[in-house]
Amino acid sequence: MNRIISFPCTMTILLLFGSLSNLSADTIVPAGFVSGTWTSAGSPYLIQGNITVHADSTLNIEPGVEVNFQGSYSLTVNGLLEAVGTETDSIQFITAESMCWFGIHFADTPDSSHLAYCTVSRSGNSIVGVGAINCTNSDPVITHCRISDNQSHAEHSAYAGGIALNNSNAEISWCDISNNKSGMYGGGINILNSSPVIAGCNISANKATQQGGGIYIAGNSSPIITGCAIERDTSNMYGGGIAVAGGEVTISDCTVGYNKAYDGGGGISIFGGSVSLNGCIFEHNYCQAFSGQGGGIFANSGTLTADHCTFFGDYVQQWEVNGMEIHTGGNAAMTVTNSILYSDAYLIFSGSSLPASVSYNDFLTDSFHWYFTGNIPPGLRELTQVNANGDSSDVYYNIFMEPMFVDFANGDYHLTENSPCIDAGDPNSPYDSDGTVADIGVYYFNPLVGIDEHDEILSTQFSLSQNYPNPFNPSTVIEFDLPRRLNVSIVIFNLLGQVVAEVADQLYSAGSHQVTWNGHSSDGKPVATGVYFYRLDADDFVKTKKMLLLK
Repeated sequence: MNRIISFPCTMTILLLFGSLSNLSADTIVPAGFVSGTWTSAGSPYLIQGNITVHADSTLNIEPGVEVNFQGSYSLTVNGLLEAVGTETDSIQFITAESMCWFGIHFADTPDSSHLAYCTVSRSGNSIVGVGAINCTNSDPVITHCRISDNQSHAEHSAYAGGIALNNSNAEISWCDISNNKSGMYGGGINILNSSPVIAGCNISANKATQQGGGIYIAGNSSPIITGCAIERDTSNMYGGGIAVAGGEVTISDCTVGYNKAYDGGGGISIFGGSVSLNGCIFEHNYCQAFSGQGGGIFANSGTLTADHCTFFGDYVQQWEVNGMEIHTGGNAAMTVTNSILYSDAYLIFSGSSLPASVSYNDFLTDSFHWYFTGNIPPGLRELTQVNANGDSSDVYYNIFMEPMFVDFANGDYHLTENSPCIDAGDPNSPYDSDGTVADIGVYYFNPLVGIDEHDEILSTQFSLSQNYPNPFNPSTVIEFDLPRRLNVSIVIFNLLGQVVAEVADQLYSAGSHQVTWNGHSSDGKPVATGVYFYRLDADDFVKTKKMLLLK
């Protein structure tokens, strides 16, 4: 693992390394303007001063190129940067392990530069407030990149360790953003007055000194975050995974797990703006302070909406048990529907001056008296009626029953066929893909799971189900439905977008089918523990889902 040096670069080290590197350098790049094409034949490109792509110029970097910064230098892009590698031949922006460089800066650039299959690492130091990729009034497309082991330790809120966006609507997809550090906000990503789309990314093991270990969002921002794993990030104050201080934030189909904050919001903290969660899993997030607030979510102001989410085992030090999945305070507004909250104590702690809206959920704790506390809606938890399935519920159609997960101990929150959560959601919500009333929780129960592919059960639409089991070891089943006879391709790829295995490429009849992936690559070798994605292509239907292999 690359190691980040915690002292500033010195001239002695620069001169020594520069003199040694020149012995084997292919291309020396002095300070000044750069443009044209950098080829693998000219690699490595040894950067010996601050370089800039002029507003009227384009710099193309071909696959296999190493861009090696020989000191505390940066690449500023005012024109276009096209750094597009491949799955098997990436582009590297790095420096020697004993040095530091000052990142890539997109400033007032035209639409749009591209970074693809690039590695950006070891930028920044403990004094200067710069991170790996900094965007101002620029909308680059960043995909299939690894952005790791960078730091911005100076007390400057505009910079993140990984990616900083200021009035920039970047597209960030299928990236591994990990082990980055910020001296204030946003260890992985800092979003200010920006509306990026962040999809399919692994945002993990990042750290912020104040807020937003993984992601920090503020100002007039409207980010869309979908299909991401936000895990094992830490903050010394609020928002271990994500901290929101303003804007309209949409988060869907994400896993927020094993993050840690000291004061509040192990998973997410909200101090303004609105946060909409749909189809998200919150698991084993942690608030360390004895008087901490919200193992899963802490909202002090603004608006929180959670729909079809699953909360399990988030933790607050004060109770020394799992609990306080959602904690509101101040004047935070909260609406929770079609969700499962399953923990040991105080699933909802409502300290807000505003009453919460809590309906069509399933709640379960080990203690009858430890479900809710604070300013909760009257009648919550009082079993006075039954829901559409005939189960005892309160006046808001909340039930208080074992959700019957497939394997919650190993993080599989699918429902078993006898779960009381099936068809127990809000009947006014969109129906599940099988055409039935919404189930409660992240995953709806598909009654076709386990049916042999030769059975005459036809589908009127395309669908790709979540793999089962998930997490898995060593094999997992992927189910899909076809409305007609088609050729189907199902490919497994890793966080960097590299193809790992192909599990299907043939004609299938209309109906429901299953394929199994055994956790091996195409050459028969077992793959490592981690997050993988599977993508189905059939005619014009393309769908991708995430899965986790644990060994």
